[in-house]
Amino acid sequence: YRPGDLPLLPYAEIIKFDVGPPAADPVATARVLLAEHLARRPRRNPFRAWANELGRDTEALAHRPEAYFHAYAFNVLRQFGANFGCLQAHLAWLSEAGETGLAPAEAAADAIAQEAKLLQFQLARAAARNKVAEVGDKVAALAAQYDRLIEVLVDEAGASRPRRSAIGRSVEAEAGTRTVRASLLSPMQATTAVAPVC
Repeated sequence: YRPGDLPLLPYAEIIKFDVGPPAADPVATARVLLAEHLARRPRRNPFRAWANELGRDTEALAHRPEAYFHAYAFNVLRQFGANFGCLQAHLAWLSEAGETGLAPAEAAADAIAQEAKLLQFQLARAAARNKVAEVGDKVAALAAQYDRLIEVLVDEAGASRPRRSAIGRSVEAEAGTRTVRASLLSPMQATTAVAPVC
């Protein structure tokens, strides 16, 4: 770190509060929480929203100091890459536990995570050469993978259109012949519960 550099903002990848005993049926509980997360998804494809800003972003990357690129890459590319990588691992865990129909969503999540790495390198090269990167096609591909991912998960998890968070109230879902009830206390608790492999 040199004087004048942009600071690396503090962050936390996983925080667990008051972790209790494991759920009696972790797979069923994970499905309930997955449906809850899906119901809180963005109302529009976030990659298409990002595409609207990307031209201005790449222009800034090409003409600002290296520290700006590192901050941008960490807070955008590495974060969404890590999140979709975690989702892919969680869906693989559900599939290994006997859940069916998730393979296309798992593949889409993995494709997004892998493309994040390639896009980071492409933007790094463009920034080093003071050139605006041509990444519109790559972001369009990310958007298409996201659409496929959400389509499969909505079909499998039973979540309908996006809605506002229902934090603090109980969520019920059928898991086999039993009803599982999960009380969501905070978004972070839900995140750690829905992705136990991460």
